[in-house]
Amino acid sequence: QSADDLAGLDDFDLMLRLVDFSAWRPILAQRFTTQLGPPPFDPVSLGLLTLLGRWRDWDWPTLHTELVNPTRGHDYRRRLGFDDQDLPSLSTPRMALNQTGSRYWLQCADSLLLSLMAYSLVPTTSTLPGDSPNQGVSIAIDSQLVDARSRMRCSKMSQACFLPLAERSCAAKEAGKEGCDCDTPACLNHCRRATPRDPDARYVYYEGHNQSQEENPQQSQEEKKASSSKGQHHFGYKSKAFNILDDRLFTYWAIPGTFVAANRNDHLQTIPGFDDLRRRFPQLDIGEVTADAGEAFGDILRYIYDDLGALRLLPLRRHAVDDDPKNCLARGYDAKGSPLCPHGYTLSFNGHDYHRHNSKWVCRQRCCHQLQPDVRPD
Repeated sequence: QSADDLAGLDDFDLMLRLVDFSAWRPILAQRFTTQLGPPPFDPVSLGLLTLLGRWRDWDWPTLHTELVNPTRGHDYRRRLGFDDQDLPSLSTPRMALNQTGSRYWLQCADSLLLSLMAYSLVPTTSTLPGDSPNQGVSIAIDSQLVDARSRMRCSKMSQACFLPLAERSCAAKEAGKEGCDCDTPACLNHCRRATPRDPDARYVYYEGHNQSQEENPQQSQEEKKASSSKGQHHFGYKSKAFNILDDRLFTYWAIPGTFVAANRNDHLQTIPGFDDLRRRFPQLDIGEVTADAGEAFGDILRYIYDDLGALRLLPLRRHAVDDDPKNCLARGYDAKGSPLCPHGYTLSFNGHDYHRHNSKWVCRQRCCHQLQPDVRPD
């Protein structure tokens, strides 16, 4: 096909024409194999059909209507590998998606990334002009809130809401709210205010920033008011992505990571996510990690430096003791993270050793031309 033939196609249609999905067959075949024998449809066809519905944001009846349509569905039937005389029923893709665990789809996504890495389309080393060929890629990590399918009925819903009646407790009542006594027939299997379709979904109020008020005591009332207005209520989940930066195309390649309840802190998923990433993509060399200040905790910083051997491009987290000069002198660095000499003068950055993974700081004898130190204990 020429470029003119591909013009006007969306991303999904382009993928159907340009990507070989045969690597999905052994992965999805594990899921669809039953004691009744092999499935009547190709596992790859079923997998792509469910993704088509996700991409178009179609419900199941709409997906089935478009597939069987004599005119609009002809091209999809051909591209997805369905026989015009033997098409799946309405319930087939719903069963395929609802009963297929996330690990199967994750393996499918990884197979595509591994193929693109093999052809050097997804970089495994740095693509920044001037970098050494042995320099690892830049990884940018971030989390995203994902809405649950169900509407929230209680913001205090927890795993206890699904326990047997004799063992069940009510977190809402413990928090002084109305809660539920679980004394109705609707509460037999679970609390009637729980969401059985999304038992792992949780409520969180996202404040719109990653610095808590306790960590920023110098924040003005106007700043606090502006910050609080950015918040939003959310019920659902949180996903963390590990993005490979590609300077050749000025873009990034997203690698799916952990998927947890929305009220889990971002930084708690970072180290397990990196461990899982290294297991899935052992050929990926990580040279630097970029993230916001919400990830700049000590254990994460040490992990990036000691375990990954990568540069840490993370803003510093503000802490209340940063405004105490005596504490800065005792620990040896100021509120910005710059090392201090014993007399309170800031040292000067003198480059980074990429082989030893060490930054170098030197004394420029600031005390000779600056009477007052940068940090004074008084």
